[in-house]
Amino acid sequence: MRNITIAGVIIAGFILRLFTARGTWLNPDEAIIYLIANQPNLIAVYQAGLTNPHPPLLYILIHLWRLLGTSELFLRLFSVLSGTAAIWFFFRFLATRLDSAAALSGAILFAFLPPAVALSAELRQYAPALLFFALALYCTEAGIKKTRPGFIILACLFSILSGFTLYSTLWLAIAFGIYLLLQTGKKKNLLIAALVGLAAVMGSYLFHYITHIRRIQHSPMQEFAVTGWLARSYYQPGAEHPGQFIIRATFDLFKYIFGTPVTGIIGIILVIVGIIFTIRENKHRSLLILIIIPFVLGISGALLRLLPYGGTRHTFFLLPSIVIAVSTIVRAIPKKLSFVAPALAGLLVLLGNLFLIPPRQFIPRPDARQELMHRAITTLKTNTVAGDTIFTDYQSALLLSYYLANPKRPVPFFGKPHGPFWEFNYGDYLIVSSQEWDFNRNNFPLLTESLVHYYHFAPGRIVWIFDGGWGRPPVLDESLWGRNLSVFPIKLLPPLSPHQIESLLIAAGEKIKELKPAGVRSVILPVPALSPALKTLFQSIAPEVTTYPALYKSVEEKGTEYFSSLLPCLAFWRFGDPSPHPQFIRYMNDGEHYLAAGYRFTLLLTDVNRQVAVYRIEQDKK
Repeated sequence: MRNITIAGVIIAGFILRLFTARGTWLNPDEAIIYLIANQPNLIAVYQAGLTNPHPPLLYILIHLWRLLGTSELFLRLFSVLSGTAAIWFFFRFLATRLDSAAALSGAILFAFLPPAVALSAELRQYAPALLFFALALYCTEAGIKKTRPGFIILACLFSILSGFTLYSTLWLAIAFGIYLLLQTGKKKNLLIAALVGLAAVMGSYLFHYITHIRRIQHSPMQEFAVTGWLARSYYQPGAEHPGQFIIRATFDLFKYIFGTPVTGIIGIILVIVGIIFTIRENKHRSLLILIIIPFVLGISGALLRLLPYGGTRHTFFLLPSIVIAVSTIVRAIPKKLSFVAPALAGLLVLLGNLFLIPPRQFIPRPDARQELMHRAITTLKTNTVAGDTIFTDYQSALLLSYYLANPKRPVPFFGKPHGPFWEFNYGDYLIVSSQEWDFNRNNFPLLTESLVHYYHFAPGRIVWIFDGGWGRPPVLDESLWGRNLSVFPIKLLPPLSPHQIESLLIAAGEKIKELKPAGVRSVILPVPALSPALKTLFQSIAPEVTTYPALYKSVEEKGTEYFSSLLPCLAFWRFGDPSPHPQFIRYMNDGEHYLAAGYRFTLLLTDVNRQVAVYRIEQDKK
C-alpha cells in the first residue's frame, strides 16, 4: 500500500510540475539561461556562463537538451524531470535512515511545498542541484548499508555535480562532508573512499573559486544584489542588529518555503520540535549535521554578505534540511497512527498552496500567457521592417533573444557596446538595450534622451519599445499585454542643450545653498567644463569645484586616494547622463540612498521633473 502511495505522490508531483510549466512565456532569468546555453559550441557556452553568478553545468546540459526541442515546455521539462526524480531519491534516503511513514511525509513536503513546485517548473538550476544532492544522500546510505566504497565515491561525485549546478549548495556540501565522515568513520574501506571523494569535492569548489567566483566577487552585479534587489536577505550593518536580522530573515525563509506566514510559523515550530526529537534519539543524532549546519552556514554567509539568507529562491537549498527535521517527528507517533503524519503533511502543503503569498519576483500566470507574448512579437514585426531599431531594457533584450530571434539557431551572447547601451541583432532587427535591468517611470525618459544623444536620431523619429519581464512597464495596456509586458512607439525629443543643463544645475545649487551643508570639501558637476557662473556659485558652497571628466582623469593619474581627499563632497547628478561613468557612480540614476564600493551616497534633493539630483558622498566607515 505504501508503495502505491509514494508512486501516487511522485506521479502527482510530476503532473503538477508539468501543468505549472506549460502555457507561459519564459521569464528573463530563464531567457538568460537559454541564451547562455544556446551558443555554437561548449567553449562559447562556458565563456558566456562566466558572466553570470552560477556554475556551468546547467548551461552545458541545456546546450545538449536543446537539440531535442526548444519550446518553452520542453526546455522546462528538464527541471520538471529533475524535480520529480529528486522526490524519489529523497524518499529512499529518508526510508533508509528513518522509516517508511517518515519518508512518505517528507516526500509529500518535498513534492508539493510551493517553491519546490514553482522552481521545478522553470528553466533554473534549483531542481537539478537538489536532485544531485538527493542522489548523494541516497548513495551514502546505500554504500553504508551494503559496505560498498563505490557508492561512497558516487555520493561524492553527485555532491560535486550539485556544486557544478548551484554555488549555494556549498553549505550543503560542507554538512554532507561532515555527515559522511561521521557515518563511515568505523569502517576503514568506506572512510578511505570518503576521504578521497571529499578531497575531490573540495578541489571542485577550489576550481570554481579560482576560475569564476573570485572574478565576480565585489563586482557591480554582486554589489547590486547585496545593496539592491536582494538587500533584505543580506545583513545590512547599521540598519538592524544581527539578532534582528537572523529572526526576521528566518521567518521570511519559512514563509517563502511554506507559502504563507501561518504555515511558515508552523514550519518553524516543526523544525524546532524535530531537532529536539533528533537530539533525544541517539541512533539518528547524525542527522543534526544535515539539519543544523546548513542553517548555521547560511546565516553566517548572509551576515558576512557572501550569500543571501531569507525569503528568496536563493535560500531554497535549505529545503532538504527542513524536510529532514520535520520528518524525524513522525518516529514519535505510534505506528498505529503513523498514517496521520502523511495526512498532516498533505494538509500543510495544501494550505500553503491555497493561500500562497507570491514571492517578490513573480509574474502572475494570467499575465504570463504565451499568447500575450506572441501578440507582442507580431505587433513588433507588423509595425517595423528588417533593420529597424527596437529599444529595450536588458531583461527585455533577453526575452527577444528567444522570441524575436530563432531559438533553434545559436544566438551571440555578447552584445556590441555603444556608450551606455548594448547592441544585438535578433531576427534582422537592431536591438538597442539599456544597461539598466528594467525600465521604470523614473529612468525611461532619461534613457530615451541618452538614446537620441548617442544615435543622433532626428527629433520626431518613431522608435518602437519592447518592455517585458519583472515589474510594471512605464507604458501599460493590460487588455492587450497583461501587466508585465508592453509594446509601444515613442516619438524622440531632442536632448537638453548645454544652456538648459547649466540652468538646472544653478537652480539645484541655489536650493542646496539654502540647506547650508556642513563639512563639504568639494562639489562635482555633470558638465564637460566649468563656466564662470557655475564656478562662482559652487565655490560659495565648497572650496573645490570639479567636473566628472576632470575627476576621473585625476583619479587615473593619482589613484583613488585623490577621490577620498575630496570627501565629503556634493555630487550633482543629471539623470540619464550619457557620459561614461563607473557603475558605482551610475547607481545615482536610481534616485535613492545607497552604499557601493565603500562609499555612502545620501540623496539630498531632486528637482520636480527628476532631471537633476544632489547626493552627499562620504566614506562608509561601518
